[in-house]
Amino acid sequence: MDINAITLTGRLTQDPKIFYSQSGTGIANISIANNYSVKRGEEWQQETSFFKVVVFGKQAENIEKYLVKGQEVAINGEIRQTKWEDKDGNKRTSYEIIAKTVKFGSKPKSKGSYQEEQAVTDETVSEDIPNNEQNDVPLDTDDIPF
Repeated sequence: MDINAITLTGRLTQDPKIFYSQSGTGIANISIANNYSVKRGEEWQQETSFFKVVVFGKQAENIEKYLVKGQEVAINGEIRQTKWEDKDGNKRTSYEIIAKTVKFGSKPKSKGSYQEEQAVTDETVSEDIPNNEQNDVPLDTDDIPF
């Protein structure tokens, strides 16, 4: 049995961007910064990973309305891998999280107010998943530790 599930928290790196499929389904692309600590020698250092997340349907529309850059979010979903060759013939790979649930956390302090946590879900995660190759960085799969 294969399991593809991820839960992650972090802050939005920019305001959400939404567009609509030909059938009218809302699709939001967001990016999340997730902080973690790594011990190097005797010192702990803060590091950050960035994750692309795609959200569909009513959930995407709510994200556009209510989320802002810097706001905390919790994502439940699955990881999708896309492979292709770019115009120069280089093999490219990208990973995106396809959100099933997005839980809103507090807004950044600079905005002046905090929003109580709110869960937004969408039962159907369908439609074609867009390939955003202009934002992707070539990935050497030899660097992946698994």
